[in-house]
Amino acid sequence: MTPSKYLDKHYFDSQTSWVAPNVPLNPVMRGDFDMTPNTDRDPLEIEHWWGIPYIVTFPYEMTDRSYQAYLDRLKTYGIANIDTEIDWLRREEERKNSWFKKWPSGVRFDVRCLTGGAWDRSSSIAMVESLAKAILVATAGEIELYPLDIPG
Repeated sequence: MTPSKYLDKHYFDSQTSWVAPNVPLNPVMRGDFDMTPNTDRDPLEIEHWWGIPYIVTFPYEMTDRSYQAYLDRLKTYGIANIDTEIDWLRREEERKNSWFKKWPSGVRFDVRCLTGGAWDRSSSIAMVESLAKAILVATAGEIELYPLDIPG
């Protein structure tokens, strides 16, 4: 599959939200950035993002917005063993409590970097509970880079 185009809005210098020098927050990446073999990336994307840490936020979200949405989703997969509404509500509450126990603000902060540690996506450097910790990780200068073998 051919990767989507690397556009000006994806460039490192085009990012608009910064939390520290050279550390973008929720950068605008190609939709398939984390599904592209490094050997298939635009050379400019490699130049801009190789070894550059960035932070992505993941707020808590319910799996399904309602019990009916849950039923509709499972029907599309042909799943017959479906929770009752009470069981679904209990499971969603447990999931929410577990999320907030680990990420008290309700947001998980992921530090990621294109390192070559994975052949087709950015590497997960850390998942932490606060922006301050994410910035510390991103700016520590301890991200290991691997050789990039691009034929040619």
